[in-house]
Amino acid sequence: IYSLKSPSNYVGASSIFMEDGRLAGQLVDIEDAANVFPDKHKKDLEISELPDSMVEAIGLFLISCAIRDLRGEPLKHRSMLINVTRFTDVQAKLADFVKEHLYSLVNEIKQYLAADGIWERHERLANLESVYRKHYGDCDVDWSDIRSKLYDSVASVKVLTINQKTEAEDKLNYRQYRNTEKGRRVIAIGGLTLSRGLTLEGLCVSYFYRNSKAYDTLLQMGRWFGYRPGYEDLCRIWMTPEAQEWFTHIAEVVSELRTD
Repeated sequence: IYSLKSPSNYVGASSIFMEDGRLAGQLVDIEDAANVFPDKHKKDLEISELPDSMVEAIGLFLISCAIRDLRGEPLKHRSMLINVTRFTDVQAKLADFVKEHLYSLVNEIKQYLAADGIWERHERLANLESVYRKHYGDCDVDWSDIRSKLYDSVASVKVLTINQKTEAEDKLNYRQYRNTEKGRRVIAIGGLTLSRGLTLEGLCVSYFYRNSKAYDTLLQMGRWFGYRPGYEDLCRIWMTPEAQEWFTHIAEVVSELRTD
């Protein structure tokens, strides 16, 4: 048995979840979602709001789209993952909230963000700048350039629910968008279907709020491992501290196996 070393540009569990991992700083704690998505909720759960942490994650995803476009990245597809419930009915309700939030935010971006002196008077646009400073303040792209580019980069973003009820026209279908100017740009909301081998092209921001502790399930749910050429530094994962510990444990087990 030979233990093959991972390529230097491969993002594995140890890179993110081990204390000395080179990308350990990309984890963001979820501490405000329990009231919206209780651990043992049923399929009739009502949703009245989005957690602030999810709003921040969505804002960061939009910003990452603009940065990647400004960098001239060859891959046009852009994806965000939201995995908070296994119930398709709850996923549909959440998708409605996310669509409403995205629609109004993108409209504000279109009307005001590129205009000097005006955007700062709009709370949600000022919050976008705060999110940029918090997560990407040391990246190679200035906020002024992002302001000018953001609407063009995110106008085509769609919110999709990915489950067994998904209609054919709402499936990811990245190949169908391969030759379009912007590629496929999606916020994918799902549960079990997203957890079983489905590839999200250009995945950059993940919001993962689940209570599974089974090794095989957790590893299948991990859509943040792989190759991220040109945007590795922009990836972020929102996750509870407890779930982070589960993935850390898995990374340690795999490391021990390799050593043995």
